[in-house]
Amino acid sequence: MDAQEAAKQTAEDATKEGKNNNDGDDDDVPVGDRELINGKKLEVELSPDPVIVPSGQIATANATIAPSDIYEQITFKVEDESLASVSPTKATSSSPMLILTGKAGASGTTKLKAMLKDKECASVTVHVVKVELSPNPAIMLSGQTATATATITPSDACEQITFKVEDESLASVSPTKATSSSPMLILTGKA
Repeated sequence: MDAQEAAKQTAEDATKEGKNNNDGDDDDVPVGDRELINGKKLEVELSPDPVIVPSGQIATANATIAPSDIYEQITFKVEDESLASVSPTKATSSSPMLILTGKAGASGTTKLKAMLKDKECASVTVHVVKVELSPNPAIMLSGQTATATATITPSDACEQITFKVEDESLASVSPTKATSSSPMLILTGKA
């Protein structure tokens, strides 16, 4: 018996035992790594993975819930609420946009989870990132260079960080992508 046949047999056995009788009660039947809800396989996806949330700011994630008629049963939570929060905490459609807010001054890695009752349906990594530049401000003369150091926490999010100068007619920065948690930046003033 292959996995698909086993899942079908589990659902059939549960129906015979009255565990999946479509009466609106607790009709959840485990089927492999998915739940069977009223005879339909539950599929929940969260994206992107990872989600990068600047400390003290917001970022978005998306959820896709199928079948679409059970979205009201799905809730969302952040594993470590000292790092970030999520809104809404309950699905409002079958494809809700989620707002993650990084706690001011916080940095670290946690998980965003989609839950059916007390069971995790899906999760993605959330990096609440803090980037500090030193010196700040960096001072340079026209046509000259200056250096600055960025400190990125958590360090496992460094490959997601990019650098740019607000007004590129005045200066440029190199590198434009972090390659470590403490990259040295070269700032060049335009002549």
